[in-house]
Amino acid sequence: MSTGLTVVHSGTGLYTISTFQACAEGTSAAAVKSFYTTDLAAGGWGIDPTLPFDGAYAQPCGDPYCWQKGPNPVARRLIGLESVTDRGNNVVTYQLRVFVPPPAGNCNPADMSSGLTNGTGGPDTSMQYPPVTTYSFLGGAAGTRPSFVCSAGDPTSIAAFMKRTVPDGGWQVLSSTATTVSAQKPTSPPSGFCYTLFVQTGTHGSYTGEWDFKTTIPGATCV
Repeated sequence: MSTGLTVVHSGTGLYTISTFQACAEGTSAAAVKSFYTTDLAAGGWGIDPTLPFDGAYAQPCGDPYCWQKGPNPVARRLIGLESVTDRGNNVVTYQLRVFVPPPAGNCNPADMSSGLTNGTGGPDTSMQYPPVTTYSFLGGAAGTRPSFVCSAGDPTSIAAFMKRTVPDGGWQVLSSTATTVSAQKPTSPPSGFCYTLFVQTGTHGSYTGEWDFKTTIPGATCV
């Protein structure tokens, strides 16, 4: 027996997160976990060690009972099994958390296919990106490496996510606004020079999900 789905989190550019409670008789907590592990694998679900519990930023699950299915990132679905509890007399209660991705961002198809390299996720693999992100790397010139990026959400939600994730890649945020992030990262080993990073959203008119990601080689001293 189970309840219906209850939406617990949603918003612009975010996964819609819903939960439902279930009760099973004639079983055990171990058997419930084993059932979902086996059944979801048979249905093409793979284990995912992280889930976007706040609707966007992936965080560790803390156990092996989190799964994903579908092309990443555009049609990716996520599920987490939680609070599996033996209630006595072979009765077990548990909760499932279900994540549905937001619609893809509104971006110019010509921009997203014009680069030298195109892919899912963003151009710098050291950090996370907003849900449903793809990018088009435009090629380097004079030490600058620009990319067009397309994400679910709008300029404000995309910039807010990037402010959180940029430090994950070892970058130090120097300044930010509602639509920009400026950061630097020292060379390794340190030389006194830094790579620079500039993120800007809201510069592509009606294409509200499209934004710019630009890095430069260490040509300037660190701030």
